[in-house]
Amino acid sequence: GAADHYNNNRELLGRLTFKYQPSPQFTATLRLFGSMQKDNRGNNGAAEITNCATPGSTSYFVAPGFVLQDPNGDCRANAHQSAGDLPSLEASTERGFRDGRAYGQFRSGLASLTADYAAPGLNFTSVTGYLRYGWKSSSNATQSVYPYGGYSFQEDKFRQFSQELRVVSDFSGALNFSAGLYYEDTSSRSPLMAIIAPLPTDPATGRLI
Repeated sequence: GAADHYNNNRELLGRLTFKYQPSPQFTATLRLFGSMQKDNRGNNGAAEITNCATPGSTSYFVAPGFVLQDPNGDCRANAHQSAGDLPSLEASTERGFRDGRAYGQFRSGLASLTADYAAPGLNFTSVTGYLRYGWKSSSNATQSVYPYGGYSFQEDKFRQFSQELRVVSDFSGALNFSAGLYYEDTSSRSPLMAIIAPLPTDPATGRLI
């Protein structure tokens, strides 16, 4: 699991292995793995502002043309963060923002099936694999109480299927061979949405401009 509870990080991992051997010539092994992780700060949760002009002063959020003082930042590397949530109006326009509070979530599943068959002079192997994971994060990248300028939602969905077939000869003579086939199918989706300013929504779609 997680090494500590920084940002309320929680992890759960599990693994299972099954082996089937009905005869000395045939063996099948199924391996399953799954994991999940959640936190309440997202992918920006481990960052802090520390390079302030005056040691011990409050941190600042700098945007083009103006500077805003952050009343909650202490500008020290002490695992204390100032991270403002997204107002409900902006959060309601995108499902990934949920209620406007930062979060991170990761889930994965991996399965592999290996089958071996030994025939006279030939060894056959089949390896089937399937991987799937999903990651979501909504967080404030400004590291300040102000959400505008760097509040974002990111998502990554990945799926992969693979199949490998191999044959290796085991003849008594001087000449042997090996041959194989490999197939893979992969799909990935990685949308990103960021709030850079408190702009009005589009009247035609109801989404942020």
